[in-house]
Amino acid sequence: MAINLGFSFGPFLGGLLAAISYDLLFWGNAIGCLMAAILFYSYFNKRKGRNLKSDVSVLPAENSKKRASAYRDKPYLFFAFICMLYFIPFCQLLNAMPLFFDEKAGMSKEAIGTLMGYSGFIIVLTEMIIVSIVQKRFSIYNSIILGTLFIIPGFLIYLFTTELWALYFAISLISLSEILVLPFTSTVGALRAGPDNKGSYMALNSLGFSMAFIITPFLSTKIIDAYGYYYLWLADVLFIVAALGGFILIKG
Repeated sequence: MAINLGFSFGPFLGGLLAAISYDLLFWGNAIGCLMAAILFYSYFNKRKGRNLKSDVSVLPAENSKKRASAYRDKPYLFFAFICMLYFIPFCQLLNAMPLFFDEKAGMSKEAIGTLMGYSGFIIVLTEMIIVSIVQKRFSIYNSIILGTLFIIPGFLIYLFTTELWALYFAISLISLSEILVLPFTSTVGALRAGPDNKGSYMALNSLGFSMAFIITPFLSTKIIDAYGYYYLWLADVLFIVAALGGFILIKG
């Protein structure tokens, strides 16, 4: 929620500042980072560490066995790879989508910032409510599969229209997908890990997102330059379908 709250305000403020001057945008980023550093230092400087082992609850019997490292857990490595396939299209929120809104939809910087900020805003408002309802009614993998399904029409919309209402609807579907997928991919790692190696499992989960964040800007700009946005969105849909198949396979 904290990340999405930042993602809500960030693009909106960025769009406003960039419309005036990109210098203001970078000054704003620098000041924001400085404020964060000061707050982190002030809060954590004199705080004592906790004994994490005493805070770890007993895991279910089937998950309590110790694993040396997440990187030796082949099923979980496959799961992390499937997550990366999902994350590659999802990272378009930070890469190709703003370019698409500018070049194809003809939106102003302020309008793009507002649209991107809307994504984070609705997630902040609804994520905890939706996750609370879903985790009581669906299994972890069913939630992930359902969320993966929701993102497909979100990208298909870009193939056919650039109407403003449709762009907001597409972003809403992609945001709903994030709510149903991202928290539960983290849950898979937390439940699969033993009490002494949760860090490596959570790190591997984050690694999938980081790899997607590296791959996406390079791959998407190459596709845009060679074939255009239409084929970029088709490629993203194929990535999502592959991820969906992988999640279904893992569940089965």
